[in-house]
Amino acid sequence: MKRRARRLRERRRRRIFFLFGMILFFCLLVGIAAFIALRNPVGEEGGAVSREGLESLVQTAGSIDQSAYPDVQAEELQAEIDNALRLLEGEELSEEELNEAYAGLLDSIQNLIQNSSE
Repeated sequence: MKRRARRLRERRRRRIFFLFGMILFFCLLVGIAAFIALRNPVGEEGGAVSREGLESLVQTAGSIDQSAYPDVQAEELQAEIDNALRLLEGEELSEEELNEAYAGLLDSIQNLIQNSSE
């Protein structure tokens, strides 16, 4: 009887460890996928950016309080915002212009945030 109870406990313990391992493995996969997605956002490496995506990024960049950041970086951000707005006012945009404007604006936002945290 004791031997059987011990075997049952061992089986339960193995199942728990197996499930715990599978959960950790799944979390690791999700983390890797998120890391890859953040390293290669849409707009880089051939990904297509929509006009609405650029408008949304311009709106987000416009809502940043630029007075809280160094003048040089704030001016760079404002120049990228102005460039994107100028492109959006035009009727026709090539995919290349759209991608360049999106990438430039995204880079200036990232530089602003990176340099302010240093």
